[in-house]
Amino acid sequence: MREHWNDSARVRDFLVEALHTRQKRLALLERRLGRIRSIIASARRLKAGEGLNDRFDLLHEENKKLAAGEDPIEVIAWALGDDTPEAWLSGDGTPPDPLDEHRL
Repeated sequence: MREHWNDSARVRDFLVEALHTRQKRLALLERRLGRIRSIIASARRLKAGEGLNDRFDLLHEENKKLAAGEDPIEVIAWALGDDTPEAWLSGDGTPPDPLDEHRL
């Protein structure tokens, strides 16, 4: 019985870790998509002639690049290559949840 319990506990731990890893990966992909959506929205605003005049618009490096006239595709490629944790804020500009690693 004890051996069966230990095997079950190992399987459960493996499944929990696999689920946790998958959730972290999904969260990363959602943050990346949010950043890409933000770049596309900023590029559309610039193309429409609106400009980035809000005080928070030029806070992010990708908006500075767009305002300087860089190609939006190049800015998206640059953003996808930028793996610094602070670069992947969620789409609304908030940092990821610091307690995320403790949740299932």
